[in-house]
Amino acid sequence: MNNSTVARVAIPDSPNNDAFEAIVELYYQLRGYITSSGKWFGVKDKEKQQRGYADMDVLAVNGKETLIVSVTTCLKQKIDKGGEIEKLVTYYKNAEEYLKGTECYEWMGEKGRIKKVIAYKEGYKQSSAMEKYKEKIEGKGITIISGEEIAERIGWYLSDTKSQDGRGRDVCIRNPLLKIVEFMQEYYVPTSPEILEMIKKYCKKNDSKNKDQLIKSINESPFSTIRA
Repeated sequence: MNNSTVARVAIPDSPNNDAFEAIVELYYQLRGYITSSGKWFGVKDKEKQQRGYADMDVLAVNGKETLIVSVTTCLKQKIDKGGEIEKLVTYYKNAEEYLKGTECYEWMGEKGRIKKVIAYKEGYKQSSAMEKYKEKIEGKGITIISGEEIAERIGWYLSDTKSQDGRGRDVCIRNPLLKIVEFMQEYYVPTSPEILEMIKKYCKKNDSKNKDQLIKSINESPFSTIRA
């Protein structure tokens, strides 16, 4: 049962001062969404008769769907306390009610548009624990996306903006975060252990069985600064 009421007033975004939230917002922009961050809305607890505020860390919209994204650095800390998953459910209900009930936003809450997402940087060290909580969260209709998936998408995007001869294509990168990643890809030389880990990962993913395939696999990866 939802014991809160939500104010139906459009409120300006707050500045995005959280680094990981900014990365998640960038991730969705690269996937073609228009985004908003720090979208605050008023919430009044019916039992306590107190008014407070909640915010959508990232709101991502395209022609088909509206994503309400809760961003956390550590998934374990966010949901490992008693009742935290139910609090998340209430949070999404309030956010959805806000969009549907605010006249200028109601189109974002049309039937079937709204999707609920948690984006996290760190999860559980034990895969069994991760699977356990993932099942609980997804059972509530909430999608989970990891920091690894986000980083991989950003890496592939930058790889796709380069032509085979290394010259830039018709993509002008103005986003400061993306420029930093591009700079690191261009000038950062990984250490030997890092190179070995990258080789293992891409051999496994692409089933590379000989040197030529391995070189091709690495050169076509997000880590395109590596050269044989």
